Amino acid sequence: MTKFTQTYPTDLKYTEWMLLAEFFRPPRRGHPRKWERWQIVNAILYVTRTGCQWRMLPKDLPPWQTVYGYFRRWTRQGLWAQINGVLVERCVPKQDVILSRAQR
Repeated sequence: MTKFTQTYPTDLKYTEWMLLAEFFRPPRRGHPRKWERWQIVNAILYVTRTGCQWRMLPKDLPPWQTVYGYFRRWTRQGLWAQINGVLVERCVPKQDVILSRAQR
């Protein structure tokens, strides 16, 4: 296991990763992964927050093909929407969530 580090301003803090870790289940079978899930998520956040092209990811992040593959798979599975929904439920006071849903 790689030591959790925060290299870029876009990287998650350890406490932030702990909120998200439950959504990224470890694989049940297959070969051991070369990149930890938090490294993949940090690379995705780097691209989405900085607006850089996938192919221009810094060399100390996982390869762009790997990062893009996970991003695409998780997007198709609806994982980002699921994470957003759960974090809103946890982090926003209940009354605000009810009001925002009523306004739809």
